[in-house]
Amino acid sequence: MKFVWLFAVITIILSSCSKKVDTCNVTEIDGIKVYKNKNIPTVEKLDFNPQKEFALNEDSNNENYLSYFDPDFISSDSEGCIYIGDHGSTPRVNKYSKSGEFLNSFLKQGTGPGEVGIVSFLCVRNDTVFVGDGTTGSVSLFNPNGEFLSEMHPKGSLGTYQVNAIGKDKFICVMYTGAIVDGKEQYKVNWALLNWNFDLYKTLYSEIFDPANSSIPDEWSYVGSSKDKIYIGINDKVNYRIHVYNFEGELIEKIFKGYASIKFTEGEIKRISDYLVKTNQRKLNEKLIDKKRAVLGVYVDKNDNLIVHPAININKSENLGMVLDFFKNNIYLNTTVLKTEDPYYQCDFSTFIKFIDDRMLLIDGNRNVVEVYQY
Repeated sequence: MKFVWLFAVITIILSSCSKKVDTCNVTEIDGIKVYKNKNIPTVEKLDFNPQKEFALNEDSNNENYLSYFDPDFISSDSEGCIYIGDHGSTPRVNKYSKSGEFLNSFLKQGTGPGEVGIVSFLCVRNDTVFVGDGTTGSVSLFNPNGEFLSEMHPKGSLGTYQVNAIGKDKFICVMYTGAIVDGKEQYKVNWALLNWNFDLYKTLYSEIFDPANSSIPDEWSYVGSSKDKIYIGINDKVNYRIHVYNFEGELIEKIFKGYASIKFTEGEIKRISDYLVKTNQRKLNEKLIDKKRAVLGVYVDKNDNLIVHPAININKSENLGMVLDFFKNNIYLNTTVLKTEDPYYQCDFSTFIKFIDDRMLLIDGNRNVVEVYQY
């Protein structure tokens, strides 16, 4: 019954938005629909109440323990089995059943068939497991039992990350390539579509960074996908902005939401610096850290809701967890807080969420634990 009620509410919302009333203004510019949402909830309460089912990789003494991973290294197959790749010094892929039972482990370090130097991504498509090698740039294919099938050698990228299958024959990913700007060597971040062979199909959006003059948080990328759309969180410190593409890579919509620029606190800057030291990344230039980028994550849940993780001012919050904005058909519904066991700081980059199948995963990067929730 509650789903019928929600559908009715959403219908009213869309009708109201088309009339350009209080909550949303929709225009069309050069064939692209632009949604400008105000910070006014259009539903009183969200139907989002995750319930924990089990946790994975809790025992650090287990011989199959995974030492380091984030959402780039987690995927699932048609039976709901979960695969997690280890981005640590010893490459490994663990497979778990839908109920959380450990099933098997595969992958070896090396340069031979079915071996990698370091895992750069893991993605499952049509029950084929694709594992990227951050050392050679190759992609190894395995069946669900971990048996090696074949290897591909895509060209032209320094690194391919956040790989996810979309549509019938493509992947969405983030690629890092070299770039020369005014005679200086820089690098380019491309949000791109790949074909079945992992060759470039189309670049959706790009940004160029000079490592000497950019801050680490600005260089990270956020992309999500639904059954027919791709969402990219744009690196913007003034506007809360998301670009929406179809599976052919055409920009079709832009989503905005009311936002006021937020500065990092001194405590947050220290946390970012500590994180970079911990993960062996280049030292933070504090002179380059000023304001936060507005969008820090984009996801799509089982109900086809767009979920955005926005920047917040921690001086004005109780820091009870991760703030999430929900949208339906690009219309802002309401905001909720996903409570975390410990105080949540966006700048720690140690707590992540991922939506796969009908579940939500909460990844604790400090403990290397994946908690699995129904919602």
